[in-house]
Order: sequence, then C-alpha cells, then structure tokens
Amino acid sequence: MIDTIENTPQDKTIVVVGNSMSPTLQALDVVTISTNTRDICPGDIIVFPSPKNAQKVIHRVTSITAQGIMTRGDNSIFIDTWTVNPGDVIGKVGYARRGGRRLHIYNGIVGQLIAWTLFVVNFILYYAKRLIYRINRAFSLSGIIKACLPKIMKPEVLSFKRPEGVELQLIMGRTIIGQYHPSTDRWIIKTPYRLFIDEEYLEKIRLSCKAPPTEASSCREK
Repeated sequence: MIDTIENTPQDKTIVVVGNSMSPTLQALDVVTISTNTRDICPGDIIVFPSPKNAQKVIHRVTSITAQGIMTRGDNSIFIDTWTVNPGDVIGKVGYARRGGRRLHIYNGIVGQLIAWTLFVVNFILYYAKRLIYRINRAFSLSGIIKACLPKIMKPEVLSFKRPEGVELQLIMGRTIIGQYHPSTDRWIIKTPYRLFIDEEYLEKIRLSCKAPPTEASSCREK
C-alpha cells in the first residue's frame, strides 16, 4: 500500500495516511518536511507526487540513478514500480509528531541501515507466512491431523441469522476457531486449526446452510 498525504493549513506540515512506512511513520503522524531537495540521498524519506495518479506519496529513497530516484516503503520488500524525477520531489521529512511526542526521523546512512533492517524482517515474515500457509494447506487436504482427532474435538458449524445474511461459526468444543461473515464473503480460520480444516468442505457446508429466524442451528453438508 502507498502512503498518501493530506495537506494541512501549514504548507510544510503533512498528515500521513496509510501504513506503507510503518513502523517509521504511522497513520495520522504529522510530519514536517524541508523543501530543500538539492541534497537528497539514499536513506532519505521524501515526499513526491505518484507518477500513477498524482497523489502525494511519502517513501524512502533506495537508490539514485541516471534515470531518477528509486523508492520503497519501509513496510514493504518491493521497490516501487516507478522512477521519481528529482525535480518532482516536494521535500524531505525532517521530523514527525505522534500524539504529543516529537519523533526524530533518520535519513541518509542511518536511514539506510534502518531500511535494510526492516527489509530483512519483512522479507522473513513475508516468506514465512507463505510457507506456513502451504504447510497448513497440505495438512488440511491430507486429512491426517483431522483423522487423528478424538470425536470430542471434531469441529461443528453453527449458523446465525444476521441482518446482513447468514453468519457461520466453526466451533470446536466451546471454542470458536473460525467464522464466515456475509459482509466479507470468506472463511477466516484461526491458526493452527487450519491444519485440519478443509476449507472446500466448509464451502459446501456454507452453501447448504440456512439459519432459522431466531436461533442458532447446526449445519451439515446435504
């Protein structure tokens, strides 16, 4: 996600919207920028109009080439797809305010070190999540863990009639381990319960489920 910014009455003060610069900058942080853009270097956090839609963006400089300035959000492992023209840079972030606290923003070499540290952390988290998802999916499809569960731990689907439609809850014992809400139109299963939940089977259950008008009912595939 790209951070956009909204101008306040003071033209050198902006309000951050979005989380692509988290944890360095967070939504509603108020940042002050310097309009002196002659000394921009890798590691600096700059403000510029997005080449895609002209909305203002606040990202960190990763490199400067003959073609222009390359940027990336601190909360991402991917370099932005555009190249920023140096003449389009609006300013460089000097400091920020979060609530009543003033936050020093590190640019330059220290900014680069921070950016690389965040990149490594985000890289590990990104691929760890992908690996965990694949492992969960493999165990779910194999049915190995599900087959080993005692009968008391077999999950059950309950349906509830809501104003938006039928809400489904996946129950194991007295614990809600998953939920389907009509507003999101998808199942959300808690980890590690995904290891033995077949989401395709749950989808069949959902399609066959009809909630009674005033109370919860147990759903089973028809």
